[in-house]
Amino acid sequence: EKYLLNPPGRWAKKVQTVDIGDEEIDRVVAETEGFSGRAISKLAIAWQAAAYGTDGAILDQESFFRTVEQHKHSMGKKEEWIQHAHERAEMLTTDR
Repeated sequence: EKYLLNPPGRWAKKVQTVDIGDEEIDRVVAETEGFSGRAISKLAIAWQAAAYGTDGAILDQESFFRTVEQHKHSMGKKEEWIQHAHERAEMLTTDR
């Protein structure tokens, strides 16, 4: 809330939310279970970017959930790359 709805600095735009209440926030909390603080911070920045891409800096329910799904997808892709890199490193360093 501090950075998204009430950003510090006098030139920062305030993000307005539309149709995002406790139920939607609870859903996202459940979907992001196990995320690190850094991952949650990146998600908040992605929400801010999604809002800033609209007229009036508005984050609606559709953009809210779409951003979560995109974030989860990119985190999954990163995990795949890391796994592949570990497998490749193991293959290259193992004597045959």
